Amino acid sequence: LNRPRSPEEYQESLQIVLERLHAWSQSIEQLLALAELEAGDWAGRFGVIEVASVMHRVQEGLSILAEEKGIHLENDTAGATKVMGDDILLEQLFANILDNAIRFTPAGGSINCSARNQPESGRVVVRISDTGPGIPPAQRLQVLERFNKGVRSDSPGAGLGLAIAVEIARIHKASLTILDHAPSGTVVEIVLPGLPAQAAVQKPS
Repeated sequence: LNRPRSPEEYQESLQIVLERLHAWSQSIEQLLALAELEAGDWAGRFGVIEVASVMHRVQEGLSILAEEKGIHLENDTAGATKVMGDDILLEQLFANILDNAIRFTPAGGSINCSARNQPESGRVVVRISDTGPGIPPAQRLQVLERFNKGVRSDSPGAGLGLAIAVEIARIHKASLTILDHAPSGTVVEIVLPGLPAQAAVQKPS
């Protein structure tokens, strides 16, 4: 506004403003989501959930993003993968992790999503493995914290996607861990408690 500019220069400036507003809007939405997660009594809404079905829906929803980068999405599930949980929250948890994997996996890479029952413990183990650059061990706890993107500080977003995933895992009394994926890449592992005996006879929600 301090000097005359061409229509092209105004258009470029407005595009930058639009992108920043979009980023801020996303950050506010994520902060509100975190506040709601922390304040809600989610356990009262839990039902029997088939984890493999939730994962399949998430992959279908994000498949177009993977296709645009030429990334191959694989699905590997085995046996019953039922847990007590909230369908919408678990979908958000898996979507946040898979979206991250797609964004950081180079074109032509692959991502494997697996959900398996662990007979010895009765737990359900979900793994999302990518062939991206990986995260150094020293940075793995940091990227799970709010507003902390570790070595990915130049990536878009406020660094809240994984923090939301961690909070959803906590609500489900699950663990979320970042592991190595040889020879390169990252594995995010979520270990969910299996069905209690009294819930095993319920129908999936």
